[in-house]
Amino acid sequence: MTRLLNAVTLLGAGTQGSRLAYMWSRLGRPVYLVDKTPTQLNLALATVQRLRASNPPSEEGKVISLTADDLDKALHNSWLAIECVSEDLECKRPVMAELDRKSDPETIIASNSSSYSISEICKGLNLKAEDRFVNLHSFWPPGTQAVEIMGSSQTRADIIPLLMRETQDHGFHPFHVRKSSNGYTFNHHQREALYVLEMDIAAGH
Repeated sequence: MTRLLNAVTLLGAGTQGSRLAYMWSRLGRPVYLVDKTPTQLNLALATVQRLRASNPPSEEGKVISLTADDLDKALHNSWLAIECVSEDLECKRPVMAELDRKSDPETIIASNSSSYSISEICKGLNLKAEDRFVNLHSFWPPGTQAVEIMGSSQTRADIIPLLMRETQDHGFHPFHVRKSSNGYTFNHHQREALYVLEMDIAAGH
């Protein structure tokens, strides 16, 4: 059973982190946006405001910017933590280990990676709760709302359905990637999307 749905923590305030902060705060819930540099956090907050001005959410949740030193505070209040750091495996692996170490075992931990499966990222890591890790790969929100959700053989059964519901409620178009698939499954061309659905790799919702 996962924790009470409240805040979402985003680690990395670059392009994807700032856009995800807009998406995950659309229902009035708080979002913690965490980064090493205050300058990047300020740029991200400005991006969130621009997105809200162009496409106002139903209810604005508070976006709380914190430096990495305050990650513990963000994780303490979050049911979901998503890493949005550089697309570098050697960068992502220690980040995931830190999220595992500092968060409650019930907190879902996700990677926004488009290149590495969650199994690849977590391989060999000494984790206290291996059953709460997933890929949650967003494309270019809010312009493209597709998000791919992929667990591993160890991911708890309740996590994927929960993420399917929550992402849809927040304005995403979720796809469950049922089998490990290099390059994932979403494609702007409908013909290719239908093909992978027929192959039972993914299921839209």
